Amino acid sequence: LVSLELFNNPQLGLSVREWCSALRPSDWQQLTFLDLSCCGLGNEGFQCLCGKLTEEIDVFPRLQTLCLGGNDVDDSEEAASFTLEERLCAARQGRLRLLWRNG
Repeated sequence: LVSLELFNNPQLGLSVREWCSALRPSDWQQLTFLDLSCCGLGNEGFQCLCGKLTEEIDVFPRLQTLCLGGNDVDDSEEAASFTLEERLCAARQGRLRLLWRNG
């Protein structure tokens, strides 16, 4: 599996803590593209997933594109989301493109 599009699945947002904590390094080692746009993640889900991928770089190690747009994430300049985006991209050594801003 190299590409997974789960666009517009709001149930994923409701259970993000559960499925995110269950992600293991052995899952989807070849995944390069993941689209979780419009899944109702919100700020909490965004932080949960991005935090997981920042702290555990062996989860989805080949991931190149992560789409999280349309998840009602605060994209104001004061938001912690920008710092988290920077940390995630740095942890992945600039190989990950994160698409999430609303505008």
